[in-house]
Amino acid sequence: MRCNSCHGEAGGLSTRTFAALMEGGNLGHVVIAGDVEQSLLIHFIDGRRGAAHRMPLGGRALSAGEIELFRRWITEGARLDHAELPRYKQTRRIEVPARISCRPKTSGYLTLRLLDPADGRILLERVATVKSTREDGDAGEPGEIISWDVRPEPGWPAKIDVELIAEYMNQDPRNMELQVQPL
Repeated sequence: MRCNSCHGEAGGLSTRTFAALMEGGNLGHVVIAGDVEQSLLIHFIDGRRGAAHRMPLGGRALSAGEIELFRRWITEGARLDHAELPRYKQTRRIEVPARISCRPKTSGYLTLRLLDPADGRILLERVATVKSTREDGDAGEPGEIISWDVRPEPGWPAKIDVELIAEYMNQDPRNMELQVQPL
C-alpha cells in the first residue's frame, strides 16, 4: 500500500508481486534474504541514503514498527508467506469511450483492467491506491470517487470487458459499485 503508487508501474522497481520485488530493479536486487544490512530496500525506507532518497518519496515516512517488520522479514529469509488475501473482482462489458468509477469505502489497492472479450487479452491496466490519509500518488481516500477516463485505442473492439479488482481492503468491498458513464 505504501509502495505501489510509484513502484507498481514506474520507478525502476515493481513491488506489485513477491516475484517482482525479489527480482529487483535498476540498482539490482533490493532484498537480500537473511542480510538486512545489504538489502537496499532497508537503506531506502530507513533514510540512510539521505532525505532526498527516503521512500516513500514525497510521502510520510514508514513508522519504526513498519521498518522493523521489514527488517525481521528479511532476517527470517524474506520468504513468501503464501497467505491468501481477500481479492474481490467485478466485471462488466462496456462500450468506450467511457468514464469508469467507483467509491471505495475502505483503504485498499485497486486494479482496473480493460480486456478484449474475444481472447481475454489485457488492453489496458491501471492501478490506484486508496488510503485514509491520502499521500502523493494515491488516487484518493475512502468515500471519494475514483475514476478513469477510457478512450479506445486503434484495434480495440467496439465493446470491451472491464475488470475492477480490489485487494488489501479491511472490509468486503463488494458493495463498491462499478459505475460506467459514456464520454
